[in-house]
Amino acid sequence: MATHDYSIANQSFPATRSDINSALTAIKSSNSNSTAPTTSLVSGQLFFDTNNSKMQVYTGAGFNDIALDASGNLTVTGTLTESSSRKYKTAITPLPNQLDAVLKLNPVSYVKKSTGVTEMGFIAEEVQEIFPAVVAKDAEGVHYSRLTAVLVSAVQELKQQLDDQALEIKELKKG
Repeated sequence: MATHDYSIANQSFPATRSDINSALTAIKSSNSNSTAPTTSLVSGQLFFDTNNSKMQVYTGAGFNDIALDASGNLTVTGTLTESSSRKYKTAITPLPNQLDAVLKLNPVSYVKKSTGVTEMGFIAEEVQEIFPAVVAKDAEGVHYSRLTAVLVSAVQELKQQLDDQALEIKELKKG
């Protein structure tokens, strides 16, 4: 293996953790984009670019499809897909009547302390009071994608209210 190639064998648990830790330490300590190997990397291999402090995955053609930088920002130029197939789920139940709960959400604008960048979103502690299932451990983050189902339910409820009102108006006009 070249100095930038790291292979983690598919082993049972204790050895795997040790292999991963050793490989990540080596990746962090000796890689930079300017010295990236061009012939020995294989698709799917991790690469740490010390020039811009990004952990990347080699795609077979380059390093641009996914990057995790030193600030914890994950950039994906492709599509981020979460598993959602019925085969992964049990106890599936509808989410009716979410409108009142959605109206309790408090959308805010804020400046993120770690970056100084103005962002929009929610305060995790506030969301946890309304939708605990969409808040990450210790109320430090919101799983925004999980809010989608709740928001769709609220829109469906609004649509039903509009349909009911339209029908009532039509009946009143007849009368």
